[in-house]
Amino acid sequence: MVLGGDGSLSLYKYQYPDQRKIKDENGKEYGIAGQVNMLAQRNVSTQPFCAFDWHPDKEGLAVCGSFDQCIRICAVTKLNRL
Repeated sequence: MVLGGDGSLSLYKYQYPDQRKIKDENGKEYGIAGQVNMLAQRNVSTQPFCAFDWHPDKEGLAVCGSFDQCIRICAVTKLNRL
């Protein structure tokens, strides 16, 4: 989850590459970056967020706080289908 400065929440998924490292012609290894895909984006607040935390046991349940002095409970569904 990425917290936006405009009060938005953006959920991204990192996709690992087929190979994590490759060797060049000199035999030196280099890492390969994967791809990041945005899954969802929502404007939730009029002020920036200052805190976000996923629930350790309940998948998709989170809490976030913003500078408008509100605490919000967030639920993200269908994470098990990703």
